[in-house]
Amino acid sequence: MRKSLKRLTTLLIFMILCLTIGSTAVKAAENPKLELDVTVNLSGILPPEPEDFLIKLEADEVGNPMPEGTLNGVYTMAITGAGTEAFPEMTFSKVGIYNYRIWQQPGLDPNGYYDTTIYHLNVFVTNAPGGGLEITSLLYKDDETDKSPDVIFENRYANPAVVSFTARKLLDERTPTDNQFTFMLTNSEGTVLQTKRNLGDEVSFDEISIRESGTKVYYLSEDKGSDPFIFYDSSVYKITVNVSKDSAGDYIASATTELAGQIYSGIPIFKNRTLEIEDVEPLPLPRTGEAKSMLPVIGVILLLGGVTLNLKRRKTH
Repeated sequence: MRKSLKRLTTLLIFMILCLTIGSTAVKAAENPKLELDVTVNLSGILPPEPEDFLIKLEADEVGNPMPEGTLNGVYTMAITGAGTEAFPEMTFSKVGIYNYRIWQQPGLDPNGYYDTTIYHLNVFVTNAPGGGLEITSLLYKDDETDKSPDVIFENRYANPAVVSFTARKLLDERTPTDNQFTFMLTNSEGTVLQTKRNLGDEVSFDEISIRESGTKVYYLSEDKGSDPFIFYDSSVYKITVNVSKDSAGDYIASATTELAGQIYSGIPIFKNRTLEIEDVEPLPLPRTGEAKSMLPVIGVILLLGGVTLNLKRRKTH
């Protein structure tokens, strides 16, 4: 019904144009030409390399004027990335109604969503009042009766899922100084993706963008430092990220954290503590003749105990 109405409207417009300008003989020094602009707009996260978008122009009837370079009745124009390009000129040499279709060939990017609108171009070629020919053109979107001012294809790319990881850091149940400890984020293959230091009791990793559905596994751990007076937390948190698409075609992510094979809720926390005197295991008494050789070792233990006691005193004050 809509197509029939559109054809009838097209015919009525042509008849009105003919009655308005009379029936002057078709003679012109130069036949009229038509140029048509096409615009491609892009949104979302664009790919690193701009994509070529193929725009097609096809005549509804064989014999309609077409741009030079038409193949098998279809002219193809490429627009790289976002932008506006014009179809080459089409020259009209006689009165008539010429109908065309314009559409976009779907691209190949798995994260691309390509505008499937079909535009109908109606070209009316009539006698000009002063002789020769003149052109009037109208654009319609498929299944619409209202005129469209331009040919515009709105393409978009899926937005990625964005994940970020954070942790807490405590030393003797207190906030440590900035940059005192180092933390690592690795993938399932053991590759270190990021290394970060603490800022107070906070550890923050850079955001990671994911543009594919599936499951990804990450591990969060603390780098064992070299301070002999600190016990380092050896916990390793496993974070499983499931990525899917929402109804709009964008990626979304949900994460599950595990510690020692058990589901863990909340922010991962690493607790280090300072070495205490009771952490030092007593050495066996030396046998006769070994006392001299043990003196350096005993001295180190006494020194260690003194440092620890001194630390305790500082905490109490």
